[in-house]
Amino acid sequence: MDYLLGVWLSGDHWRVLAFQLIEGGKLPGIDIVLGVISKDISPVSIYAFFMTPQPQLMRAGKMASPIEWLISDCDPDAVAELARNL
Repeated sequence: MDYLLGVWLSGDHWRVLAFQLIEGGKLPGIDIVLGVISKDISPVSIYAFFMTPQPQLMRAGKMASPIEWLISDCDPDAVAELARNL
């Protein structure tokens, strides 16, 4: 399925949050991760999750944020597992 996180703005239009996009399209694995997040979670909380380094996502001995993890083309299922618990 295709997923992108957006926020509703006044004036009858949606704004897609840019962190999900890279040059040439969508962030790799974003559909998998967004697909498991409860619809009750606020866009602000989801954004914060993607930007915050997670101890379960280690790269080169350092914690990576979900966004860094996905940009590096690492396994999106690892991020999805964390996202299920939001």
